[in-house]
Amino acid sequence: MKLYRTMALALALTLGGAVGCDSMFEVTNPGPMVDEDLNNPAAFPGLVNGMSGDLSQAVDNVGYAGALLAGELVSTGFTPTWIAISEGRLIPSDGNGFWNNAQRARWVAEDGIRRMEEAGYDSNVLARAYLLAGISNRLLGENFCEAVIDGGGAEPHTVYFERAQGHLNMAVDVAERHGDAQIRDAANAALASVLAALGNWDSAASLAAQVPLDHRFEAIFSLNSSRETSDQLINYPLEHSEGTVWGTRWDTVTDDPRVPWEVALDPGGEPRAGRDGSTPWYRALKYTSRGDNVAMTKGTEMHLIRAEAALRNGDVETMVEHLDVVREFHGMEPLGQVDTDDAWDVLMYERSAELWLESRGLWDRRRWYAEGRDDFLEGRESPCFPVGQTEIDTNPNL
Repeated sequence: MKLYRTMALALALTLGGAVGCDSMFEVTNPGPMVDEDLNNPAAFPGLVNGMSGDLSQAVDNVGYAGALLAGELVSTGFTPTWIAISEGRLIPSDGNGFWNNAQRARWVAEDGIRRMEEAGYDSNVLARAYLLAGISNRLLGENFCEAVIDGGGAEPHTVYFERAQGHLNMAVDVAERHGDAQIRDAANAALASVLAALGNWDSAASLAAQVPLDHRFEAIFSLNSSRETSDQLINYPLEHSEGTVWGTRWDTVTDDPRVPWEVALDPGGEPRAGRDGSTPWYRALKYTSRGDNVAMTKGTEMHLIRAEAALRNGDVETMVEHLDVVREFHGMEPLGQVDTDDAWDVLMYERSAELWLESRGLWDRRRWYAEGRDDFLEGRESPCFPVGQTEIDTNPNL
């Protein structure tokens, strides 16, 4: 993994620094960099950009499979693995890619922070690194069944949330010291979601109140290169016809701008089938390009956290007030009066619609199922991602 990062950074620095006026297209490859050269503060901004790229790849990969496990999408039969995941079956040998991508995002961010701390480096670049490390750990905690840290033994998945909490607290501190309000707000928003995941709803709601409604921090994608482009989370339901909204809870929802979709048509104007030639392809339109960014923290989610905290305290009226703030933000009509008996169904719908296809839905279904509020995961073999088979085979502590 160190070699992978070293060579990637070497390429980035070469392409970024070797192009001059005299030889626009001549690039000299210096070869792999010595690992210690990555401890140079001049390399740190590029290192953090690499962290961001690794997080985006993990969100793309884990996010699509998680959407299938959570019932946000249904597979149209491109591969047996996708069909199995869509039906709630994910075995360790099929989970290697998800495990490796998510763990790479965590490790690269945490190792980069180690280098910066050892160099005594202090800037908003360091704050961004802490933020990316926190979100990478949150991604693991929300989606994976168990935690394994750098060759250690299996631990509860909440270990990831605890690690995220530490990184995000540091992100807030460093961002405030350097006057970076965007990173501060993103770290507070991510921290609020982590505190909620750990069951500390009062603190989560208090922190969420500090984040502006229009706040948004994203996993970055673009059409510049294959590494930067979505292959799965956006691509499969938008262009590739592997994922479909048909067969999900959303296939009858036609008036919610947070969950846009259309019946895909062939050139003759007839409804088009997915990859298996028979499953209807209802095209997800949340993203319009494989280069669109994916939200990791949003001010609207902060109102959802405050709404759920209120409901957990028995305050349905305050719950509705926060949900209506989010609906107004999207140009929707207010909910009106909500009966106490219907409150949880309303809350779960609103949150699921707001976070649809953002790699977050599986966690909500896991926790609501554990509390007896949502039975979607009943009878499904895989309510979360397993540790990858390669990790199991090579880690003597497993």
